Amino acid sequence: MRNESLEEELNTLRLIYGAESVAFSEETGKLRLHLPSQTNNHDLVLQCCIRAGYPATDSLSKADMALEASWLADDQVQALWRALCRAVDLEDTTTTTVAPRAPAGTLCSVASWLYEARQRILEERDANHKERQQSESIRSTDEGNIARLKGSYRARSGPLLNSLADDRTETQSSTETTVKAVPVTRSNPEQQAGVDQVRSLSASMERLVLVSAEPFTERKSTFQGHAAIVTSSPAVEHCLQMLRENRKGRHATHVMWAFRIDLSEGISLEECDDDGEHRAGRLLLELLRKMCQKNVLVCVSRWFGGVLLHERRFYCIQLAAKRALAALQAADKVSLSRQAAGHGSSAHA
Repeated sequence: MRNESLEEELNTLRLIYGAESVAFSEETGKLRLHLPSQTNNHDLVLQCCIRAGYPATDSLSKADMALEASWLADDQVQALWRALCRAVDLEDTTTTTVAPRAPAGTLCSVASWLYEARQRILEERDANHKERQQSESIRSTDEGNIARLKGSYRARSGPLLNSLADDRTETQSSTETTVKAVPVTRSNPEQQAGVDQVRSLSASMERLVLVSAEPFTERKSTFQGHAAIVTSSPAVEHCLQMLRENRKGRHATHVMWAFRIDLSEGISLEECDDDGEHRAGRLLLELLRKMCQKNVLVCVSRWFGGVLLHERRFYCIQLAAKRALAALQAADKVSLSRQAAGHGSSAHA
């Protein structure tokens, strides 16, 4: 891979949109990003030639990119493309000789903007379609009322208009829907028994150490990663409680987390939580799996600064988690070296 930042962006895109949606050639630098739709009729395809210096020295250039949307008219595709270039501030290399450095995560921002723009277009189309249907329904109702009333009423506009108005303003009863959280159940009795056994274990909570990495800020949002070595679900709950009770941590907008624990008899326990940051928990769990991390809890706190980061937030979440895991590994090495030094002193004594 050309550089670590580009690799992380591509991996983030694969996690979000699926590995089959991202095709990148290391030799040519050409990227094909396919944003599928649920109906398979509203797909978007972005063709991009990524320069070797991205994002360290080169920015994404709109001269090296092309957008395909067969379900839109040509003028609509061009309008969508111009709006994208303005929103993400893509460089125009036809007027500049040297492209400036691009912020890490720009590629994810492009994909996110296109995804959400398509949603807005489809929602607007759906709203217009429903409005046309409603207008046709009202027109049909009015015509039927006029036909039924013809010859039965005198030619007086007042009663007729009042009757039609009553038909048009007939209210519909609304049904309030409540969403109830359903606890996760496991179909494997042996796995459930292992989980119950772990929950009943009494861990020495005072030995738990939650390591926090240095926070960093991206477009007014601050991210900070935390990690701890855990061997039971009560230990996980204790670490999360430590974060909630922390003076700074309790004000975080989101605290997303994931953990992997090796239980007895080859049983593994994995769980994650988004805490309102959609898909973030899954991203953290996939990161732990990819890095082969076991008996580890990783958390990321985010303090929202008022500016939407779109898919770029996943890059920041992943970066914060990696820094926390690196800090945990360094702290664990220091702890082991101190223990070894302590044993050495006892032997000499």
